[in-house]
Amino acid sequence: MSDPRLLHSSPWSESTWKARRVRTKEKMYTAKTWKVSSLGPTKSNLIWAFFGGSFAFIFLSKWLQRPQEFKDPDARKTYLNHPRTREDEPEINSTRLESYPDGSEWAYAVSVIWDNPETNELAIGVCTLLKNIERKRPVGKHFIAMIPPDEGLVPRRSIEIMQGCRVQPMEMPFPVTMAELKDPEYRLALNDRVQAGIGLKEFHKLNVWRLTQFKSVAFMDIDLFVFRLMDKFFYSSLDFVYTDGPYANLNGGFFVAKPDLSVFEDMLSKIKQEGAYQRETGWYGSRVLGRANATPQGFLYWYWGVLHADRSHKLNRCLWNRQLMKGRGNFICSQKHLLSETFIFHFVECPGPRQYSTAINIPRKPFLANWTELDALMGMMERNEIKPPMQEECIYALREYVWSRESPIVKRKDGPPYFQGVQSPDNQAQQI
Repeated sequence: MSDPRLLHSSPWSESTWKARRVRTKEKMYTAKTWKVSSLGPTKSNLIWAFFGGSFAFIFLSKWLQRPQEFKDPDARKTYLNHPRTREDEPEINSTRLESYPDGSEWAYAVSVIWDNPETNELAIGVCTLLKNIERKRPVGKHFIAMIPPDEGLVPRRSIEIMQGCRVQPMEMPFPVTMAELKDPEYRLALNDRVQAGIGLKEFHKLNVWRLTQFKSVAFMDIDLFVFRLMDKFFYSSLDFVYTDGPYANLNGGFFVAKPDLSVFEDMLSKIKQEGAYQRETGWYGSRVLGRANATPQGFLYWYWGVLHADRSHKLNRCLWNRQLMKGRGNFICSQKHLLSETFIFHFVECPGPRQYSTAINIPRKPFLANWTELDALMGMMERNEIKPPMQEECIYALREYVWSRESPIVKRKDGPPYFQGVQSPDNQAQQI
């Protein structure tokens, strides 16, 4: 007996219908399938529709988010401006904020462990950094230069230069000495420049945790250039904010910390522990390796990025610590972000390496560079006299750096300067 619904929808007889069913079996159009299809879509059709729609959605999304080329006239180079993602945003968890409205409990700090007595270039670099921050109308009220108590390392003239630009020098001893280290393997690693950089002197920056008269301190290397205001990190309740580098999990040139003597003592005890550092496995067998891993770059990442990861936050280095380097070390940043988006430039190898700088008498760092030398450098690049040519981002940052140092600052209308004096909380960090 034939299905009355099929007979109702077709004039064919039952024998004709059976013949059609046999002929169309190879095409999978059976009477049963035709019957169900006449009432609604099949399960297989729904599956194919789902995958087709998903593919179309993904393709359309990728097409809309494709990189857009546009010119940066200052940098004289075409950069790819990728759409901003969540990790690119210069924000941290906005639900974890504290408020210090007047900025008197915030400070910027640098470590000056030596200076050239003839040129005083590091002292000039410190004043340039302060002047550069001051242009951004900061909320923080203090700028600290941590210096060792040995007068032979930082000349008196350098101290006077820093005091003249309202920097507050503070004597802070080196927290770790070779005599306190009993591990022979670690002592050997400290002599390796790849593993340890300049050695134990690097740990001088840990004195940031001893500045307990402040709620929050932003540590910066002298060779930084602050391009945009960065005060928002002072509001965070996180204990440690940092960036990575092209060849290390943490770059010691910039971080924001909350001073705490108990944390300072805990870090020192872990550094001095025998067997704490191994060349093959890093700190405490974490197998986290990188450049200058035996000194603060490696230790601070292990301590905050591994041991206390819930109390720290890693920023996008392309925005917050854009390290200007030779070769392709900074290629990712140049492809993802415009130079004008950067908050902090880091002159790691700019204007270096040596073949760039010696031709125009500029040292490896930009502290003493002037307009004449910069114009000469750009002329050499245009004439292809420097091979390989310097990266455009280095020229861009150098021009901004020289302009910031040479041009005057418009004074505040309310009178007093931005950075104020502060007294040390104990005898171990006396203001000079």
